[in-house]
Amino acid sequence: SGSHLATTQIDHIAAATHRCNARNTTIGSCSSKNKTATAQPTKMSCCPPSALPYLAAKPATKGSKKAVDGVEFYETGAQSKAAVILFPDVWGWDSGRTRALADAFAEQGYRTYVPKVLQPAFQGGTDGDGLPPDFDLGSRMDEFMGWVKTV
Repeated sequence: SGSHLATTQIDHIAAATHRCNARNTTIGSCSSKNKTATAQPTKMSCCPPSALPYLAAKPATKGSKKAVDGVEFYETGAQSKAAVILFPDVWGWDSGRTRALADAFAEQGYRTYVPKVLQPAFQGGTDGDGLPPDFDLGSRMDEFMGWVKTV
């Protein structure tokens, strides 16, 4: 069934993250494809110690960017009786991980919206929202904590 497929996709993402988390106990990056991790010194964090870094949106996203009354958002999926509003992680509304999750909900029959809400963006962010793709949470946590209090 459709809901089983969505659960399977989300379980797959969670399992890949868990495999990396089990191997990586410090802040760093992890590739679920290669099951490798790069460690950096551990610091107090808002995110799990082995949170994945920015993931670029691939051109194959299924939705589109829109704006209504000055509010920008990513919209994906057909009209439906139910909708999902998916708030982005610290990388913002144009993060590939966020767009992939929105498209996965859309594939299960839910109109899905991702609002552009992390503003002001830190140093331009990603498409004017959230953190820039090259931001290193591990080494710049103090800057991140100062910024996150402003959004």
